[in-house]
Amino acid sequence: CSHFESKYIRFIEKFAERRFLTKEKESSSGEKSSFDPFLVGGRTQSGKTSFKAVCALTCNKMQLPLVIITKGVAESKELYAKLKDFLGDLAVSEYLVTPSRGQPRDYMKFTLHKFGVIVVADTAPQINRAANAVSEYLDSDPTKRFAVIVDECDDMYRTTGRTQKTEQAYDRLMAMDPIMKLMISATLVPLIVNMKNDNESVGWFEFIEPLDDYASIEDMKVFTDADGKQVFLSGRELSLNSHEDIPYCNEKALSFYRYAVNSPGVKGTLVLDVTCPRVKAEGNIFDKAERIQRIHNQIIVVAIYGKGIRYKTDIDEEWEQAEKGTCIGEVLEELDVEYGLEWPIFVFGFSKMQRGMSFRSNQRVPSHILLSLGDGYSTEGMIQALGRATFNGKHILRTNGFQNVTVLTRDRDWDAARAYQHFLVNIARKVKAKKLDEAFSEEFGWKSNFLHGNKRKCGKSKEFRGALEDICFEDAPSDDDEVLEMRCGELHAQEALMHNEDANAIYDVVVKCARKYPCISKTSVRVRTEEILEEYIDYTDEKMTKSKLKRQLNWLHTSGFLKKFKGVDDDEWEVTCKGGSTRMSKKQRRNDDHRTPQEVSI
Repeated sequence: CSHFESKYIRFIEKFAERRFLTKEKESSSGEKSSFDPFLVGGRTQSGKTSFKAVCALTCNKMQLPLVIITKGVAESKELYAKLKDFLGDLAVSEYLVTPSRGQPRDYMKFTLHKFGVIVVADTAPQINRAANAVSEYLDSDPTKRFAVIVDECDDMYRTTGRTQKTEQAYDRLMAMDPIMKLMISATLVPLIVNMKNDNESVGWFEFIEPLDDYASIEDMKVFTDADGKQVFLSGRELSLNSHEDIPYCNEKALSFYRYAVNSPGVKGTLVLDVTCPRVKAEGNIFDKAERIQRIHNQIIVVAIYGKGIRYKTDIDEEWEQAEKGTCIGEVLEELDVEYGLEWPIFVFGFSKMQRGMSFRSNQRVPSHILLSLGDGYSTEGMIQALGRATFNGKHILRTNGFQNVTVLTRDRDWDAARAYQHFLVNIARKVKAKKLDEAFSEEFGWKSNFLHGNKRKCGKSKEFRGALEDICFEDAPSDDDEVLEMRCGELHAQEALMHNEDANAIYDVVVKCARKYPCISKTSVRVRTEEILEEYIDYTDEKMTKSKLKRQLNWLHTSGFLKKFKGVDDDEWEVTCKGGSTRMSKKQRRNDDHRTPQEVSI
């Protein structure tokens, strides 16, 4: 905690000022005041829990009950355990409650009156239970106030119309005017965009830099082949049938597993596999884990899913179910004690490996991660999943013989994940001095351009991505070694395009089609599938079916070269020029009379 001391002091000063000024104002006016939210950003797994513990203690001293909303039931249990550990023997730890552990409902009301802490999962029933208890607490005395922390706050913005029951329960709680709304996440962009769209202001914004012992996304090393060349996944390379026997696998993944198992002079190997979304259907995480264990029989496999955690220590043994409520860290610790650090452990999962969970024991931290999420997952979901292999404890990694965490992931995701970190640091710095609108209107450095080549949506709703399209980023310098390093995923995608003859030819045709349009937006042009098909046949004098064309266009989309938009009658494909991407109006795209040839810079 000493590392964050100055941040804590600034927070306590700001919060104390708000608390005591509010008391004075409300006692004279008799009306409750509303406040702009506090924002806290940081890296994944970088120690933000200690900030929540300081908030809990501060609220208790100021006689304010605290409600913490976090991602998932299992994750709320883990946060509860971490807070218990942080708060130790302090009085507030006696008044810490979570419905996820089945504690009595009346105890929640009792906790509020003792200025304690309620930890709830981001489900409608749990948030409504907290809201009911808070409502009764406030009704007992109109002068009472409470505070709220929203952990993984960007995940609470899921639909533009706020139609989900969880969103409605959350809005109900927030409508009770908490004196402090502290929003915490490593992926704050959707929240910031939502606040900007609603013309909200930020009360206080702090970005917490991690400890020197923190292993970050930037510290990771991309997996390399025998020749030292970086290896990436392209688009939808891993699928149910990408390997004849193992679901969501291919030769790259098998080489990655061999590298993890056979690295000399290491111990405590921990491989995280976030590729297979199936739990019950054929080709699920258990099938994949068993088949990998059959190849490498000196490993332990663990599967984490909605109903709990299972592990298998030998190919001839059955899966064992961990006790209900056990955290993944506790399972890893038990396996370390029983089998030692010499046995590599592979953890397979999907939804439970995207937020909130810490995958480590006291002497074992992630050493490798294989990540491949489908195109429908957001940029934030991808970064949070990659962040499962970040942690405080770089010295443990080094003690176990590793210099870096090794990663195998999709090329464009790798570039976007690192650029996102730069963007958050910069937006936090800008917002401290300016309003949100002003901060977004300023130019950002090229290193912050996490939209470059990244076709994923931002946040749960596709509309959030549109609000980011007008951000101005500097152009990256040409022939610069730093650009080559920061955008090594893009270079891999370009190489993959050169080796895909069909896709390469079709891409040339899309560019040729684009040159028939005025580049009104100065940055992009859209063309329809039917136009591309006609131009391809004229240009190559070869036959091409529309279904085959769409397959290659979809490949170009997932590889970051085109953007796909659903049109009324036909799909449309956007070619992005230098400087960004902006959409043209339908009238501009469809008015054939005003189309004139124009060079498009790709």
